[in-house]
Amino acid sequence: MGRKPILKYRKRDDSITQGWIEKILPHFQQHGFRKFRMDEIVQLVGVSKATFYKYFSSREKLLDGIISHKLNEIAQFREVLFNQEQTYYERYHNAIRVSSQAMSQISGKFLEDIRHVYPEKWKAVEEFKNYAVSVLEEFYQEGNRNGYLLNIHPRIMAVNDHLFFTQMTDPEFLQKTGLSLQEMFDHYFRMKNEGVIRHRDKFEEVILKYQHTIS
Repeated sequence: MGRKPILKYRKRDDSITQGWIEKILPHFQQHGFRKFRMDEIVQLVGVSKATFYKYFSSREKLLDGIISHKLNEIAQFREVLFNQEQTYYERYHNAIRVSSQAMSQISGKFLEDIRHVYPEKWKAVEEFKNYAVSVLEEFYQEGNRNGYLLNIHPRIMAVNDHLFFTQMTDPEFLQKTGLSLQEMFDHYFRMKNEGVIRHRDKFEEVILKYQHTIS
């Protein structure tokens, strides 16, 4: 598999609108998107309506800008993942850190608004999810070729990631777990990296006790 094109997700935010989005996002994280009127959003940014509407003429345009901004931030994980100046394991851990930080301002409420109120915008999230999984599969293939990973098929690992990302971006699932998008992501990759069994000897002790009770 060759390298996936990344121009689509290179960071292209205008410096002015990027600053505005950074001001707006904490409010959307807490309250969601649909409750805010454009007048309130302009007030949050602290500029005139004429200036704001020059860049974002509608809620839909603003949402496009926000989604693009966050996906561009998360997409930086690819450059980290294939930075050959670092070891395979350093690249993996640093890519997780970069992705986690980029997800810090994305809440279940915000995802719910996009998915249910602007379903056509949700397609961008779905496309990015597929893109991210293809990048991870490429990284797993490299690790498999060079003996960095256990003998597990890279496609199986990628499929597992795809299933998780689908659940992670489900607003209803986030609400049920009580976790944020960032917390879900961190838990998953910590489990994937470290495993779930804390001490092998303790685990074996539990198994022996269980076997004794059923014998």
